[in-house]
Amino acid sequence: MARLPSAADLMRGRPGVSVGGGVTAARPGPVPQVGDGGAAGLMEVGKALVSVGGELDKVFKAEQERADKLRAEDSFNQLRDQQLDLSLGEENGFAKLKGGDAANGDLLKKWTQKFDDSQRKIEGTLENDRQRDAFRQRAAVARAGFQGDIYRHVAQQTDVYALNVYKGTIDTETRTAMAGWDDAAAIAWRRA
Repeated sequence: MARLPSAADLMRGRPGVSVGGGVTAARPGPVPQVGDGGAAGLMEVGKALVSVGGELDKVFKAEQERADKLRAEDSFNQLRDQQLDLSLGEENGFAKLKGGDAANGDLLKKWTQKFDDSQRKIEGTLENDRQRDAFRQRAAVARAGFQGDIYRHVAQQTDVYALNVYKGTIDTETRTAMAGWDDAAAIAWRRA
């Protein structure tokens, strides 16, 4: 069976180190010859190194994917925080708009634009396409939910606004009728 060369065998013909710390002349001696058994051993070592390299590459890629997913999820959490502020926030929330303020404005367009601006700002902090793609997928679902919340709010507040308009109409007509209760011409006109 062939044996691997020893450290002493490998050092023949190479510069040596002296006790004083300097470099000594090359040690004389033949360069070791690797026979067929040694070559096979080196090939096995090479195969093992390639295999280990492949496994390390798989581990690195898996860790990179994990890091990308975590970064995208953290960014999505930031977007959800912005979404909550745009929905319910004291200063920015659309839910604070009531009645005609919600029904008559272009609430959907304005607040969707605010959401999109937040999304673009957060997306700009991501480092690569994998992170951005994962973030965009989650953000699209959040955007659809956000718009649904706006539609519901506008529908509810349109009902409130309609009721207020109806009450206002009744009140105005009642006051008008009471103001002209003794005006014969106005009473005759209303009977006609």
